[in-house]
Amino acid sequence: MVSFPPPFIRLHQDRGFMNHGYVLIFDNFLEFHECYMFEPEAVYNNNETRINYYGTSSEQNCCQKGVKQVGAIVSQERENIFYSNKIALQRLLNTGSTCLGVSCNVSRERALLSTTNPSDIASVLNAKKFYKSCLNQNQIASEGIKPFKDIIDSFGGCPALNAGKFDESRWMLEDVVSRIQKTLGYGTILMGSLTADRENSDIMLFHLGQANFLLTKAQYSDSNTKFNFMVGVMQAISDNPQTVKQDMSAVLNLEKKLVQFSKNRDETLKREAYNKILYKNLDSTLSTKFNWKLYLNNIIPNYFVDDTPIVTTEKEYLIEMANIVQTTPKRTLANFVMWSVVQNMFNNFFLPAQLKAHLNTFTTVMTGAMKEVPIDTECEQMTAKYFAEPPSRIYVEKYFQQDIMNLVIDMVDRMVYEFKNLIRSNKWMDDSTKEEALVKLNLMSRKVGYPDYLFNNTFLESTYGKIQIDQKTKNILSLLKYGVEFAINMIFKPSDKTIRWTLDPITVNAQYNPQANDIGAQSMNYGAFGMFIGHEISHGFDISGKLYDGYGNMRNWWSNSSDVLYKEKTDCLVRKYNNFWIKQIGEYTYRNSMKKGDSAKEKLLGLQFTSDQLFFISFAQLWCEKMSNEGFQYSKKDEHSPNVARATVPLQNFEKFAFVFNCPKTSPMNPPDKCKIY
Repeated sequence: MVSFPPPFIRLHQDRGFMNHGYVLIFDNFLEFHECYMFEPEAVYNNNETRINYYGTSSEQNCCQKGVKQVGAIVSQERENIFYSNKIALQRLLNTGSTCLGVSCNVSRERALLSTTNPSDIASVLNAKKFYKSCLNQNQIASEGIKPFKDIIDSFGGCPALNAGKFDESRWMLEDVVSRIQKTLGYGTILMGSLTADRENSDIMLFHLGQANFLLTKAQYSDSNTKFNFMVGVMQAISDNPQTVKQDMSAVLNLEKKLVQFSKNRDETLKREAYNKILYKNLDSTLSTKFNWKLYLNNIIPNYFVDDTPIVTTEKEYLIEMANIVQTTPKRTLANFVMWSVVQNMFNNFFLPAQLKAHLNTFTTVMTGAMKEVPIDTECEQMTAKYFAEPPSRIYVEKYFQQDIMNLVIDMVDRMVYEFKNLIRSNKWMDDSTKEEALVKLNLMSRKVGYPDYLFNNTFLESTYGKIQIDQKTKNILSLLKYGVEFAINMIFKPSDKTIRWTLDPITVNAQYNPQANDIGAQSMNYGAFGMFIGHEISHGFDISGKLYDGYGNMRNWWSNSSDVLYKEKTDCLVRKYNNFWIKQIGEYTYRNSMKKGDSAKEKLLGLQFTSDQLFFISFAQLWCEKMSNEGFQYSKKDEHSPNVARATVPLQNFEKFAFVFNCPKTSPMNPPDKCKIY
């Protein structure tokens, strides 16, 4: 997601609000009448005093009155403040326009990515060249599906597309998937990657993991939509389309078998999921039915020796994958691998019209999104994907405001200070665990605004300056290959947690990285920003973050008694979320309710709401959204709780909320049983 440009933000002074001196409020800037961070006058201009945090869209609540929140016509499966911010910044990058309406009449004449300047260094020029080449739809049309076929043929062909180019006697699974991984960076039937050692985050290790599946386990029970998508795409590429259905049916059946042994993200984060296997023990620990050593040595030659540790968090998948492929025909394996390549290319390559049509149909059926992504938006996204820092530098040079970053840093420092007080004052943690928690907070680094290396010309030129930008397909192939080479080189160096940020400055989000023990809060994240900060700090002490110490190493620093009490307190939140409107979400989402706000009693601007009340209103408005019916179904499988739960459940557990709004006891927003961790 993309950040919100500073010119569209206004700061309203209020000495009491959150004890930070400012009320941070978004303007009502888009026309589709969803929810924003309204100015106070716009929040309740009908003079209603009742605030309904749990009502339907026909009642007055913190979202826009009368908006249909589920089953809406949307341009993507979920529309919310993050999506709105993304659209605003994309317009800025693509057109240079600060027009805020959805029907603005704009051109690309002033676009940040298409306007060259004499001062542009090579890496910035390359990003702009890439963006410009992406806009050339005539060249994409002239290339058609040939780039797809050429790439597939370079890895031994695909029998579903052209059986004559597939030599089964010479085809070897481990050789093909490792060459794809090294050339394109794509995982197919398994995924190889580099990761910091959880037990010593200064060391980089090779990770063996599961494939990336397009659907969840539950979604494969009704996979007709995906099957039709697979058949449509492969028939568009195939020289022999009449055999595609049978081949793709076998591929889908293989995928269904494999996905049953896959793990969700939370399962892989558990301590017991982390397995180190010495290179010499791969066969005895995993399976002799897959040539692990051929696969690894093709990717990183001359690196692995007998005592080199390999890590995996998906051990069961790897064992069962080896068993399954042993009894699967090579034709099906080859089709599966090449379908995985094609599927990845949909996310990384420019698509000709005949393939884009299949993707749009699939997306609409799966998510309910009715609107095709404009080409300039698609090109901005592609440029940001392959050139993360140069567009960020362009953006920061044009719009960044140092005083806003100073304000955000101050907010972060204040909230860390308050979190320390929460740790010190809670009654359930013993002294030794409190001491470790405070050490972790003291070591937590702040990544706010933008990294210094954004303006380090030597760094940017060595990273992006030498890439040749010419033909479209060659552009992307060279970028993919460069990305793999860059990653592989990291394994020969100590892990440096201070070098690259995992979020770039044109991303609207805050992120906690447990192994780096940092908070990456970008300078433009001002929608209820205090919540974002508190949310990310709390990740350092949630069910996953608590496994790591202040240096980012997986170590049990909790006493037995504190650990038992922590489990009891988090179980309370699990029950709360599991009793909400979508079942089985609590296990994945309890961490989202660890929020804290401060108070002030005076009313603002002669309105009927105090600073305390506006604090909670702005918090709730952050989570307003519209979603399609399909998006609603998808939200049931999301590891995050639905936004209505994120707006209400934390406040149901917050006594101060019930106090400032005078909620009656046992009312929906003031239940008698409340959960509190810190």
